Amino acid sequence: MWKWMSMLVLLVVAILWFWPEDQPLPAKQRNFAADSQNLMSSPASPAAVEAEQQEVAATATSALSAVQSCPAPKQLAEQLTTLRASRQHQSEELKRLMQEAQLRPELQLQYLRELGGDIAVLRPQGRQTQDGSGLLIQQHQQLVTIAASDLAQVKLATQQHDYRALQDWLQQYPQPADIAKLGYLELTLLQIILQKDPELQPVQLQQLLDSGFRAGFLDLLLVSRAGRDLQIVDMLQQSYGGELAISWLENQRLMNLTLLAAERADTTLFDYWLAQGVPAGFGPPDDNAFDLLPLPASQAELQQQLPLVRTLLRLQLAPGSAERQWFWLQQLPEAEATQLRTLLQHEPLGADPLGTTASATVSRELRQTSQQISQTLMQLWQCQGQSQLPAIITESAPDSALQQILQVNDKILNRVRTDADEVALVRKFEQTTTQMQQYIRQANWQGLDAFMQTQVKDRNSVYFNNRSFAQEFMLHQMLQLQAPPAEIVKRLKFFGDKLPPAVITLIQYSQDPELAPALQKAGYRIPALVVPRQKAKE
Repeated sequence: MWKWMSMLVLLVVAILWFWPEDQPLPAKQRNFAADSQNLMSSPASPAAVEAEQQEVAATATSALSAVQSCPAPKQLAEQLTTLRASRQHQSEELKRLMQEAQLRPELQLQYLRELGGDIAVLRPQGRQTQDGSGLLIQQHQQLVTIAASDLAQVKLATQQHDYRALQDWLQQYPQPADIAKLGYLELTLLQIILQKDPELQPVQLQQLLDSGFRAGFLDLLLVSRAGRDLQIVDMLQQSYGGELAISWLENQRLMNLTLLAAERADTTLFDYWLAQGVPAGFGPPDDNAFDLLPLPASQAELQQQLPLVRTLLRLQLAPGSAERQWFWLQQLPEAEATQLRTLLQHEPLGADPLGTTASATVSRELRQTSQQISQTLMQLWQCQGQSQLPAIITESAPDSALQQILQVNDKILNRVRTDADEVALVRKFEQTTTQMQQYIRQANWQGLDAFMQTQVKDRNSVYFNNRSFAQEFMLHQMLQLQAPPAEIVKRLKFFGDKLPPAVITLIQYSQDPELAPALQKAGYRIPALVVPRQKAKE
């Protein structure tokens, strides 16, 4: 992983050097207090219910009076965020107590649900399932990287929506297996075309597949994420012909192709992947498609999503999040709301299964927090209306590692110029780089320095009259090919005491264990550079 990341950073630095760059409420009103009490804390034992009747009644009364006045929207949103954090903390604490008592996993889930807790805390840590970025890393290891000048030709084809010249260029690779491996950065050429040409026609895709391109699972992931036309998706699936029910992690959430379609509220792709045997969930405490389905902000959006919701109900799936359960019960037509309410009914455990003072305290606090969340949701519904609630209820998540890598790839591809003069300049740059690498591999340091001096003086060179750029890129190549540290230090002296940021970045990602001591000995201090400790002499 580290080696792959360092290669990516070096390549990115090189490229950046060259290509610098309100809806009304539903007519039928629901009983907010009843739905909220049922959802935020499932029925407890008769004794517990009797003990808490006065508290619940007080909470319901408080909720009904609270909706009469509307606090500032920001205040309510912040209040919900604070309550959610408290619920997660209390759920974590109860989980610890349940695990210490060796309570069976299914009982842990049942009890957390009964209290209105956060069941996501029960998800296993350190899963063996690979992160989505791991799929890209695996593919990267198989790729045959094309030259940047050839990449410009691929990009030009996507801009012109004409792939005849590209198909002619592919004839230099007589083996289809070689064509399928061609790529740049982490993406195959086929994936780059799919990413950069949203207007790609099925007949063009078929011609590319006939030329030797072949789809992989990542192609299906990318087109599902982008919501491409079903015919394009099906053609790629036929080309792939492999296992479809592959799962991966994104921000510790299990994902698959069906869940990706649900996340986009894409009923067509959802039905397609479901028919191909890709499940709509993994079972609690993991999310299912209902948890990823966007919350509709209008009646029009709700009507669009109803077919998908009905499929989920037919599959006996319900959201795991208490807030989402509450929201859908307010939004759905009576028939669908009744089905969902039935799915959410669970047999109560009865008495506290742990029977300790600590567990009783945490359980009581957790139930109270869930009721406070219920009250806040009712206030939001009354004060903000349907259009504002989805954004408030939906918790934002950082971009996953897979998304971040795809974004970096896209930014770099956007920088690639397709002008003929630019492409010719890039090709000359590549030829010069190849000559530079030959000198480094041969350890011909005198020849390398002389070659770079001629490049700086050559008016037709990309390095003309720019010694600093020439020196930086030479160091880039030396670091990538792990030239001797002494030779690297010698050429760093050109910059004096203040090294350029790009050079520092390249050094930080170097894989040579001898480089750090050599730099320190020469007086250079590189931030975050780990210096291997010297072994004590025996």
